[in-house]
Amino acid sequence: MGYTHRASVLPLVHPVRAGLIRAFLHQSRSARYVGVKMGAMNNPKPFVAIALVLACLGSACTEGNKDQARKAAQDIEDKTKEIAEDAAEKTKEVVADVADKGKEIVSATGEVITDGWITTKVKAKFADDKLLKDSGITIDTRERVVTLKGTVPTTQAKRQAAMIAGGTEGVLKVVDQIVVKAK
Repeated sequence: MGYTHRASVLPLVHPVRAGLIRAFLHQSRSARYVGVKMGAMNNPKPFVAIALVLACLGSACTEGNKDQARKAAQDIEDKTKEIAEDAAEKTKEVVADVADKGKEIVSATGEVITDGWITTKVKAKFADDKLLKDSGITIDTRERVVTLKGTVPTTQAKRQAAMIAGGTEGVLKVVDQIVVKAK
């Protein structure tokens, strides 16, 4: 649709409105040639659609054309809202992905450190330790915070469990809920 085709609808419009629309179209066309980089200014289609909607809403149009113009305007508004909502949703998804990636850290061996990884490492260290080998300590890890629960026979075993858990790579904090009960 060339510039002359757009102007061909202008005789149907009131002469004053036609002059305003010509100036509007000329301005958007001139902005493109000058090289203005302002989003929609590079695409004249929205300008033409808006100009035609405004023109048809004028008194020179028939009632059918006015209804058609109103419907076109509503369609444009609905589509714009839909696009904006889609963009907002995609932005939320990207932000959530970035936040999840930010929580992940990498071990010295290059493995991604997750809560499950930390729990497995602490359990393996407990199994290698003489004082804790057969203890009934349960280990729960959430957001790199290790919670130790259960019973041990000595305070030394309780301290050892907290020290091992705290020394495990990736652990931010240890919550020690171990109870000492002599056998």
